[in-house]
Amino acid sequence: MNVLEVEGLSLSFGGVQALADVSWQVKQGAIAGVIGPNGAGKTTLFNCVTGFLRPTRGSRVTYGGGDVTGWATHRLARAGLVRTFQHPKSFVGMTVRQNVVASTRLAANRPDADAILQATELEEFADRRAIQCPYGVIRRLNLAMAMAIGPKLLMLDEPAAGLNDRERLALRRSIVMLRDGGCTVVLVEHDMSFVMSLVDEVMVLDAGRVLTVGSPDHVTSHPDVIRVYLGQFAHAQGQRT
Repeated sequence: MNVLEVEGLSLSFGGVQALADVSWQVKQGAIAGVIGPNGAGKTTLFNCVTGFLRPTRGSRVTYGGGDVTGWATHRLARAGLVRTFQHPKSFVGMTVRQNVVASTRLAANRPDADAILQATELEEFADRRAIQCPYGVIRRLNLAMAMAIGPKLLMLDEPAAGLNDRERLALRRSIVMLRDGGCTVVLVEHDMSFVMSLVDEVMVLDAGRVLTVGSPDHVTSHPDVIRVYLGQFAHAQGQRT
């Protein structure tokens, strides 16, 4: 069963086609990835699905079997479709625990804030104000705040950006725990080793269009994906060795 389906999703900003007839399905209980060059339309896709942008007439977003095209963001969140942002956000004057507790107020059934802090390995920062926390902690706090809403589908926009190795491992454990608990996860991410070791399926966008969709093995061996995107990572790796 698909928890999310987008059909013919298109959006233009003036004369720039940000998304062009994107169709895509995400299976319930999966961890799915979205990759592509900068400007490929990844965050725009997230914004259209989660109600921050309205796609072109004729586009369709189906969530949980129902048409949610054009739904307001808060309505989608209450229905269990939750997202994080490329640039992490928090209530800076509140403690980490208070941020999580505030987020539980959007949940249909309020989860236990301390259990979420434990699941995201943030217990040691629970009583520290967000403004006093390192960047990597704020990144994980955003995941904790999203979890506090009680997502059925969680869309993560570059969750591993700026994290060190230990923090990436903690993030990976949290995502797997979410999936094992029945939540479907979709992530946009530039860290290819992180993505490919975690996801079941990957969609590749290029210039607002779907280049290919498939398993990590399919995507990493696809000549067009290597040409337009993955080749730059191989080149950068070669320069470091």
